[in-house]
Amino acid sequence: MVKLELEIHGFNPALNNMFINGKPVKLQNNRNGTHSCIVETDKEITQIEIFKSHQYTSKHWFWWNLLYYFVSIFGLFDIRQDKRCLVVDCRFNVNTIADTKVNLNVLNFENGGKLLDIQGDNIEVINNIQYFDTDAQKRHKKMKKAKTAITIISLIAIIALVCFLAF
Repeated sequence: MVKLELEIHGFNPALNNMFINGKPVKLQNNRNGTHSCIVETDKEITQIEIFKSHQYTSKHWFWWNLLYYFVSIFGLFDIRQDKRCLVVDCRFNVNTIADTKVNLNVLNFENGGKLLDIQGDNIEVINNIQYFDTDAQKRHKKMKKAKTAITIISLIAIIALVCFLAF
């Protein structure tokens, strides 16, 4: 078994979706503000994936969002959604013949730019990008308009029902 040590400087919420060889990894907070994890593996090449996609990119995005809107009592208890629709896709392979240490520095956001500065030996970067998903942003605006229209129609229906029952 070979140890792979990852040390991450800086933080991005997408780092919560980190997978090593297809298995989710829990990061530990260190005293100096970094995050780290140590994984034991018996594979020669270890694949590390960090990704984040937006909920508006799914197949049935409209119906799921409408369902959550009604279940959350017209958005009153709804979770806050990312308006920017940020997408992160970072995949790289590490040659783990011997114990390996990899330093990952989180870079500032730049549309179409790199997510991480990867430092270490025998690393093959497959993909390292972060960007705004314009289709998801358009869908977010459409959903916002639909939720507003549904709320107004529901309020009018409730007022009409109350007036009908009162008189």
